[in-house]
Amino acid sequence: MFKVAKLLAGVVATGTIAWADDSPAQKSPEPIIRIQAQASQATPAVQEPVTAPTTVSSSSVASDDPMKWTGFYFGVNSGYTFGQAGLTNSAVPTANFGAFGAPEGVQALLQLGNGLFNLDKAGYIGGGQIGYNYRFADSPVLIGVEADFMGVGLQRTTSSTLNVPIQGFPLNSVQGDFSATQKLQNFGSVRARAGLLWGDKLLTYGTVGYAYGDSTLEVNGSQTINGPNGLQPQTSVSSASSRKVLHGHVEGFGVEYAINKRWSVKAEILHYDLGSQSVDTSYNFAVGPGALQGTPFSGVNVNSKVNVAGFINLFGVNYHY
Repeated sequence: MFKVAKLLAGVVATGTIAWADDSPAQKSPEPIIRIQAQASQATPAVQEPVTAPTTVSSSSVASDDPMKWTGFYFGVNSGYTFGQAGLTNSAVPTANFGAFGAPEGVQALLQLGNGLFNLDKAGYIGGGQIGYNYRFADSPVLIGVEADFMGVGLQRTTSSTLNVPIQGFPLNSVQGDFSATQKLQNFGSVRARAGLLWGDKLLTYGTVGYAYGDSTLEVNGSQTINGPNGLQPQTSVSSASSRKVLHGHVEGFGVEYAINKRWSVKAEILHYDLGSQSVDTSYNFAVGPGALQGTPFSGVNVNSKVNVAGFINLFGVNYHY
């Protein structure tokens, strides 16, 4: 009993079990059985590598998104206009000469009054536009409508001087001076557009629609009758002006390129025709066979008509909603 208690005390103290004979007479080595307590070794956990989160900016996503094209847009434009305005003068006598016909002096005045003048010139143009596009689903076809308004720096002037000799008495020549100015102050249009998309970025299209413009026509003229020596020359001066909004049509074609999902640039070539504008001037004289008696000598009325038309080269930038 004592040995068992001793054994348990040894186990508690040393963690081993030993059997030994306490007899002093026992000389042989004591058989010792040792039980070693082994500490368990924990296997270290394998940690997965931690990857830093990737940050994607909203601006880069927006720039990579393609233009959807369908929707409203607005923008600004600037360009150059080449006006084609031919002015025609048509003269008629102020009196009806019947079967006898107009005398030579009146015929000379008519010759002065008639004529065709070239008013071709170029100028700057610029303004803004607003429109709407619709792209058919799964199709490159696009249709739309656009309205624009532009200021125009276009002024065209022509002038001429003509002298017509006369053989008959009592006149020996008539002289005419003429000038005309046509100005286009602004221009606008409402146009349909239809075209094809080449991928998501390039649009080619045609356009046609209604056009209008604020136009001014000014005419100044003078006609002088030169008589024989001793007869005082007489001059008749006349001027007229008209400002009105002209209406017509416009057509052309263009290309538009999408820089990103919001912005695009475009170039257009347009032809416009706003119709005609006219004014009347009148030249009358008191010189002729009865001039010494104060008998009035008939003059001429001149109608000056201009056709307002031309081309526009336009460049623009659009922002799409």
